Amino acid sequence: MMRTFSAGLLLAGALLLSNIETAQAAECVALKPVGSTEAGTSVKKSISPAALGVSASNWNTDFAVPGTEKFESYRVTITADSDGQYDVVSYLKYPNDKAQNIYEKKGISLGQGKTLEFSGKPQSKTIVPYQVNVEFGGALSIGKSYTVSAFGCK
Repeated sequence: MMRTFSAGLLLAGALLLSNIETAQAAECVALKPVGSTEAGTSVKKSISPAALGVSASNWNTDFAVPGTEKFESYRVTITADSDGQYDVVSYLKYPNDKAQNIYEKKGISLGQGKTLEFSGKPQSKTIVPYQVNVEFGGALSIGKSYTVSAFGCK
């Protein structure tokens, strides 16, 4: 008995296979937060104001890149716990005291539970970054909380 398949079914199968290949192609490893004493690879923070002349804000989070790994790209995910407008800047930090900006947006609107995801590639294949830095905050977002994670992808 011969069966026929509709064009829609064939297209759906092709898209499914395409998505599987893409997921396999981008194998990512969660990076550990620098200085974290807790288990896990994501950091939950509440955005604090900087106290003039006393302390800096807590808008920066660093993630360590293992020295034994060479990643083709780095991915960051940030999930807001509250509706708001946020400023986001992210860098790859290198051992030669240089930093490469991989993302910068001011006043991004994120709803509660919404995730912002972005990625960047290292500027060189020979110099490997040692940290991914993520700055998330802004004057309009003081007191709001979020969760941030970073990944190295091959």
